[in-house]
Amino acid sequence: MCVCVCVCCGQPEELRDIIEKAREMEQCCGHLFDAVIVNTDQDKAYNELLRLINKLDTEPQWVPSSWLR
Repeated sequence: MCVCVCVCCGQPEELRDIIEKAREMEQCCGHLFDAVIVNTDQDKAYNELLRLINKLDTEPQWVPSSWLR
């Protein structure tokens, strides 16, 4: 599982840059991520991260068979 954590804080110009970079990353690499956590509320972000970690622990994962050789 791959998770992207975005931190939103700072000056308006910084926020615009962060949003633009996030859009670029999602456009070119979005297919590689299973979840995106936007850290606007630390409690919600923490709980979502914890939920995803627990999901990793309880649900089966896979890797290509070529990685096992």
